[in-house]
Amino acid sequence: PDNVDEQPQEIIRDADIAMQYAKKNSRGKHLYFAPEMYQRTIERIALENELQGALGRNELFVMYQPIFQLDTNTITGFEALARWKHPQKGIISPAVFIPLAEKTGMIHALGMWVLKQACMQMQQWQQIYPSNPPLALNVNLSVTQFDQENLLDNIQQILFESGLSASSLCLEITESAVMGNPDKIRPLLNQFKALGMQLFIDDFGTGYSSLSYLQRLPLDGI
Repeated sequence: PDNVDEQPQEIIRDADIAMQYAKKNSRGKHLYFAPEMYQRTIERIALENELQGALGRNELFVMYQPIFQLDTNTITGFEALARWKHPQKGIISPAVFIPLAEKTGMIHALGMWVLKQACMQMQQWQQIYPSNPPLALNVNLSVTQFDQENLLDNIQQILFESGLSASSLCLEITESAVMGNPDKIRPLLNQFKALGMQLFIDDFGTGYSSLSYLQRLPLDGI
């Protein structure tokens, strides 16, 4: 056909791109290559490269979503959410850049940066707006971050530097992180709990949900 690339390496490249799309979007099926697949792949690679330097260029920032106690209509804490303000593309959804950070391994540095910024901010808010119990901070942990050997040490160091109590920190863990290997993750969750942190399952019910496993894990809620 007229739209088939003449160079063998280009044909192989396009076939590989179509295969990756088929694996991601329609498992057990096949897809024909389309030029827009190549264009989106180029854009994704460019975005990956730009994300590598986004922290150093101060393009990443943290937003805080309030958490309300419905029966008293009071704010009990905030969830820290990473955002990326791209100089040309504007605000990029975390649904786009978090998977890129996980793929490139940048999620470790990004996750600890968000945690540090959020802990420092929450410690200041607790001083300005004292309450009983103190305002709580919810921070998401990516499934990829659990592969980080010194994850617990890094979190403890950030709490020490910020002055925030571990009891004010609530870690939100995706269901996939817990259900992917519950026996492996349980010891680390127990260590988090031993320090006084709260643990919640995020996005529960979006994947394989096992209530029996939840009962065996040291969780505070979903």
